Amino acid sequence: MRPSASSTEAPQPFPDIEPYARGLLDVGDGNQVYWETSGNPHSRPALVAQRQW
Repeated sequence: MRPSASSTEAPQPFPDIEPYARGLLDVGDGNQVYWETSGNPHSRPALVAQRQW
């Protein structure tokens, strides 16, 4: 879990968790997409896309 936020940082809505699977998906032309699975493996799945440049 993250240390408590200082007065200049926004509070985090969820604690940090470790993924139980992760990898790189080859999508062609030398590009790869990083993926990971985390949370309760018996609950409903969700997809979160985040662009980082």
